[in-house]
Amino acid sequence: MFAFGEPDLWRYFDRLLSSIDIPLMIQDVNPSGPTVTARFVSDLHNAHPHFRWIKLEEPMMSSKVVAILEATSGEVGVLEGWGGMYMLDLIPAGICGVMPGLAISDVLAKVFQLATHNDLVGAYQVHEGALPQISFSLQHIELFHHTEKRLLVARGILPSAAVRPLTLQLDRHTEERIAFLNGRILALLDQLDLPRHPSLLPSHEGVWEV
Repeated sequence: MFAFGEPDLWRYFDRLLSSIDIPLMIQDVNPSGPTVTARFVSDLHNAHPHFRWIKLEEPMMSSKVVAILEATSGEVGVLEGWGGMYMLDLIPAGICGVMPGLAISDVLAKVFQLATHNDLVGAYQVHEGALPQISFSLQHIELFHHTEKRLLVARGILPSAAVRPLTLQLDRHTEERIAFLNGRILALLDQLDLPRHPSLLPSHEGVWEV
């Protein structure tokens, strides 16, 4: 994957934001290099105040989170991607939320809730239970699709784990690993007293802070 330079990104988003007036979130994932700079985020927000959030998918970015919040006076919120793998490193830096896969979003919402209420030990304990599945699935985006959809089926959310024809062909060992790790997530849900199917959650308990 080849990255675009910030001048090219500016031209694109300047044109896009000039044509809309609704709040916009930008996702930046660049496996071959760093994500956009705090200066870029600040300049784009100054030109278009309805650019309100940026989702970054990058390791070791605590200092970038702080720099973006300082450069924008907190007017552009930073969300962490990459499955929530780095969320506990970034919550103290000021991220406003996490955007993981759907299948474990309630688990990571619990992590976020605990961490932002200063229960770091509790947050780490829950995160430790989910991290093996996260790190395994994110070895390849197609592996993530298989793992995610199979967990959604196991939770009764999707009727099928079918993926598009152009995908990884899983061997027996990978299939078994997915089943084991997803089983650990189901056990974690039970341990946290979270329903496997979200529709079973009472509405007053269904509001999370992520």
